[in-house]
Amino acid sequence: MKFVRSSLLGFMPVIMLACAASGSPAISLVKEGVQVSAKLGKISINNATQAHFVHAELTIYNKSKKLKSANLNCLALTVGGVVSDEIDVDSIASVLSDPYPADANGQIKVPVYWVFSAGKVRDIQGLPDAKLSVKSGAASCFRY
Repeated sequence: MKFVRSSLLGFMPVIMLACAASGSPAISLVKEGVQVSAKLGKISINNATQAHFVHAELTIYNKSKKLKSANLNCLALTVGGVVSDEIDVDSIASVLSDPYPADANGQIKVPVYWVFSAGKVRDIQGLPDAKLSVKSGAASCFRY
C-alpha cells in the first residue's frame, strides 16, 4: 500500500498555495436576471505548466425562470486586473462546461477552477479584489 500511495503522489503536479482561513471571499454578478456567485477557495499552481488555478464553488440560478443549463465558458475571473484564460469543472473526470446542466430546481452548483496561464500573473494572492464577469461577446450563456 505504501508503494501505491507514493506512486500516486508522483502524478499530482499541482501544489497548493493558499487556503482561505476564515471565510472564503464570495463574489457575484447578475446578468439577464441570472444570479451568478462564486465562493473562492484555494489557489494552486501546476508544476508542469506553471499555470495558476483559482478554485471556487460556483452557483447559478434565476429566481423568475427555471434554468436548463449554462455555458460556464462565458464566465471569467479577474484578479489584480488580469483576466482568466479559461474555466474548468473541478472533477476527477473530464466534464463538459457547455452545456452544464441545472438540477431539477433549475439551479447549478458546481466546483470549478479558473486558469491563469504562466507568466500572465505574478501574485495571485489578492483574491479579495477578484471580480466575476461575463466575457464580452459571449452569447447564449444561459438556457431555459
